[in-house]
Amino acid sequence: MELLINDLFKLGCRKERLQAKVFGGGTVLSSEAENKYTSIPRGNIDFAFSFLNNEEIPLISSDTGGKKGRKIYFHPVTGKVYLQNIERRLILNITENEKKYVREIQKEKTQWGKTIIF
Repeated sequence: MELLINDLFKLGCRKERLQAKVFGGGTVLSSEAENKYTSIPRGNIDFAFSFLNNEEIPLISSDTGGKKGRKIYFHPVTGKVYLQNIERRLILNITENEKKYVREIQKEKTQWGKTIIF
């Protein structure tokens, strides 16, 4: 965040013109993973709000937490954000597909043997 803001200043941005919108931090993993990783989304949300507060950057809108995924469309010229919620069942389908893919990769590893890096 600090690097991003410093780069904006290098491009001529003035701090008093900065405003923030924060989105995300939903717990979207499958139920067995939720118990293990529930604190990660909350930590990300807390970090974002704390950072903005410490840097005195006004927060003008947010949509955080919950058990939903989000797709964000940001228009930098107008500053408008369009938010599309993603149904949990669709996210769980993605999670299942990722698990299958990992299993396939692990099968390939055992079939092909170890990879040696030179």
